[in-house]
Amino acid sequence: MRVTRFRVAREALRIEAAQLDTRGIRLLDPLGYVEFMSLVQSATGLLTDSGGVQEETSYLGVPCFTLRDNTERPITVTSGTNVLLGLDPARISTIPALLAMRDRSEPAAIPGWDGAAAERLVDVLAGGPLPSRTELTARLQSPVRVNERSRWSA
Repeated sequence: MRVTRFRVAREALRIEAAQLDTRGIRLLDPLGYVEFMSLVQSATGLLTDSGGVQEETSYLGVPCFTLRDNTERPITVTSGTNVLLGLDPARISTIPALLAMRDRSEPAAIPGWDGAAAERLVDVLAGGPLPSRTELTARLQSPVRVNERSRWSA
């Protein structure tokens, strides 16, 4: 498995000082949003502690593994697009097995994540009613498929 890791200045110094073997790990300097999302879109899975990345991976259908005990985006966990690994770095070693077990049958469908938020906002601002979760779920369309990644389970 090929691993890409974004490096930060102090991390690069620690890696160098410890003389760690980084073969098999591609270390990148921080990227802009478009370049970063291009990598995310083509990823097999993503390890993060970022709530925003949990949303992006869920929308794109890329399995997300969060090295935290909790999330501000619980819908990503309940919809099966994100796994909370907790704070133990040893749990990272479980990711390949979790990826192998994932269900690739259909993409996650998260209510309200259908790309139509702007239209709903305009309707509300024009005096229309705010749609309920039930209404959003009833008219839910699958997110745009950027690639063949799909919903999986752990």
